[in-house]
Amino acid sequence: MSSELWLLVSLVIVLGLGVWKGLGPVLARLDARADSIRSALDEARAMREEAEEDLKRARLRVKSAEEEGAAILAAAERTVERLREQSAEALRADLERRRRAASERLAQAEGELREELRRRIAELAVSGAEEALRRGLSEEDHRRLSGAALDEAADRLN
Repeated sequence: MSSELWLLVSLVIVLGLGVWKGLGPVLARLDARADSIRSALDEARAMREEAEEDLKRARLRVKSAEEEGAAILAAAERTVERLREQSAEALRADLERRRRAASERLAQAEGELREELRRRIAELAVSGAEEALRRGLSEEDHRRLSGAALDEAADRLN
């Protein structure tokens, strides 16, 4: 055999030993790298799922807050309407009380005026009688004067 052939055989043996001894650590490093990439992908997948769950919870909280806000708004509107009705009823009651009080004061004033008018009519009648006695009027004149005084008093009452 020639020296070139031996050189080739030695090269193949050296390369074979190098591959046989060196390939294991290279493959081990490649496997370790693949495992780290796989675990990073699994971690990223888990983080994505967690983020999706967080997003779902956040959307549920937003929806719940919107529903709660709508409920609060509806309750506030009902309260406003109830207060408006109560205020209107209180105003009606107050106006009715004031109307009754004014009617009572008016009736009292009317009663006092009637009493005053009766007193004046009596004074007029007495005055008319005194005048009739002073003048010495006949009975018919006296009746005529009394009737006129009573008619005048009745006109004043109305």
